[in-house]
Amino acid sequence: MNMADVTDTQQKTGWFRRVWHRHRAAVWSILGSLVILAVAGAAVFIGLGDGNGNIHLPAMLTGKKAEAPPVTSPTTPTANDRDWQRYGHLDLLRKMLASYEHDRRDYPQSLADLVPRYLKQLPTDPTTGQPYAYERTATGYRLTADFEAGVMALAAGRHHLSPNGFDLPTETGGSGAPPPAPNVTQPAAQPTNPLPPLPTNLPGDTDGDGLTDDVEKILGTDPNNRDTDGDGLTDGEESVITKTDPLNPDTDGDGFSDGAEVAGGFDPKVKGGRLPDSDNDGVTDLAEEIKGLNPFDPDTDLDGLADGDELAVFGTDPLKADTDGDGVSDATEISNGDNPLGTGRLTSEQQADIQAKSAAGLHQPTLKTLGR
Repeated sequence: MNMADVTDTQQKTGWFRRVWHRHRAAVWSILGSLVILAVAGAAVFIGLGDGNGNIHLPAMLTGKKAEAPPVTSPTTPTANDRDWQRYGHLDLLRKMLASYEHDRRDYPQSLADLVPRYLKQLPTDPTTGQPYAYERTATGYRLTADFEAGVMALAAGRHHLSPNGFDLPTETGGSGAPPPAPNVTQPAAQPTNPLPPLPTNLPGDTDGDGLTDDVEKILGTDPNNRDTDGDGLTDGEESVITKTDPLNPDTDGDGFSDGAEVAGGFDPKVKGGRLPDSDNDGVTDLAEEIKGLNPFDPDTDLDGLADGDELAVFGTDPLKADTDGDGVSDATEISNGDNPLGTGRLTSEQQADIQAKSAAGLHQPTLKTLGR
């Protein structure tokens, strides 16, 4: 490069510098405006996008009428769902009343006395929205609730809960039924229908354990974990059916988990205690209540096979008379050597398995049905 070229370059550079210093404010303003327009445009199109690269313009720009978004209806609770809520509420109140009595050696005059020390707020009936009826009695208290379809061993209708259980005689200043005569065994109430299992789709029950989230928060259990203490029983089963501690995997402290004890026929609340089997079908009353079976009927689905034999020997569903849905009852298929769990005949392996499992003994009405 010669001196003339250098001089020419310096002159051009000096000219650019003079122009830049004179107009740089205007240049920056124009660039800033362009950046703002670009960002705003991107935001508009992102807001109108559906996440799949498609842009949906507003109705005012397209001339089309806007369509209303689809309305999603919440799950409508059934009468059975509401009854389980009532049952859970009464059981929760029973526990809090017991805590109150333990602390003060007396029951409260009103449920409102439980708030806020024992309960953040009182549970209310899922239909009426009102607190449950409560009254003090000479021997404790009486809670009242109206059940629509019935739950557990409670039929539809009005039931009263006292410190010792449901529908027991109470002393209310002259009212109520008289106590039973001494040394007289009272027959257990026998429901006419199989007992429904705990609901798994209860509205407001995130983990599907049969307890609504608000009840779990009061109990201290995890509303996102069906089995907070990991003992093999759900929080709902422990709170409503077994009456064990959902925060303690071994309620009676005997070294065995509550779930293992129930499965083995032992009482999870009493060291060494055995659970009763009222209908002698091979399944304890407590286990039947958990599974939704009738503890007072050895053959809940009326297929001719005892509930315990269906569970432990044949592998069929004790709540379905025809497990595989082929139009032939489980008992008939087993009697004929057919497979009650599918198509075809029982294989030699299946027959050997049934033979081994039935060695400990079958129950009625299985024995009568199979002619043994």
